[in-house]
Amino acid sequence: MDILVIGHLSRDLLITPTITRETLGGGAAYATIAPKLGVHNAGIVSKIGDDFEPEYLAYLSKSNLNLDGLVVDGPVSTRFVNTYDSQGKRTQHIEALAPPIRIDDLPDSAFAAEIIHFSPLSNNEIDPSIFRKMKRDDNLVSLDAQGFLREIKGTEVLPRHWSELPDIIQHIDIMKFDENEIRSAFTEVNEEEAVMTLIDMGVNIVLVTRAHFGSTIYSQSDRVEIPAVQPHKIIDNTGCGDVYSVSFLLEYAKTNNLKQAGLFAATCASFNLETIGPYNPPNRNAVIARMNRFL
Repeated sequence: MDILVIGHLSRDLLITPTITRETLGGGAAYATIAPKLGVHNAGIVSKIGDDFEPEYLAYLSKSNLNLDGLVVDGPVSTRFVNTYDSQGKRTQHIEALAPPIRIDDLPDSAFAAEIIHFSPLSNNEIDPSIFRKMKRDDNLVSLDAQGFLREIKGTEVLPRHWSELPDIIQHIDIMKFDENEIRSAFTEVNEEEAVMTLIDMGVNIVLVTRAHFGSTIYSQSDRVEIPAVQPHKIIDNTGCGDVYSVSFLLEYAKTNNLKQAGLFAATCASFNLETIGPYNPPNRNAVIARMNRFL
């Protein structure tokens, strides 16, 4: 398998000042961009419940993702309610959580994946043993920090201290934060010091996204600033970080070039801004055309 995304799918309710809409969500949902970008062996590992909408399953089935790791377990799927104000600030609540993903939920093909991206929505979503089992000398393992910085209390989604970081980080090559998340994870130092701490702990690349202000890619020897690529219109920013992560990983594995991969990821994310949910990912030709015009 070329890329495998591990994390819960979500039945999202999106509420903005202008619309209220149900949509498929979760980092695994945005893995559907991989086949559109020409990656024909992409898959997900996730858990859903009996309440998962048939139309979501139909969309995933038509996406050309490998769904061998999609497990139905119990009555409920994870469900987030995302409310945005007129300035785009998001407030989250949770209505249900699917059971955690266990090592036995992974199909045999998962262990041969060349790229593995962990995208949990909450801190107890993925059994810690999976991080240890999935890392090999010849693969690329990525983690979106978002879920580990969230604590679920009742229906509230609250910030939390990432106590598991030292145990998990040794199995991770690339970590992705948004600018608020890295400040939350490292409250006593600035961003550059936080990144150096992560690199000293063994991470090779750190991605920090800044919404409309682009992103920064750090490595041991480089700091690359990536500008935001402007969409034709802005409809919804949910899932942009997930699209950025998946597309960065695919392009970096292809080119081994941080700037090229970052610009490619930012361009993919610009397409995601133009729609609600993961339903209309761009193909590679569209991404390259927009990226070249932007350059």
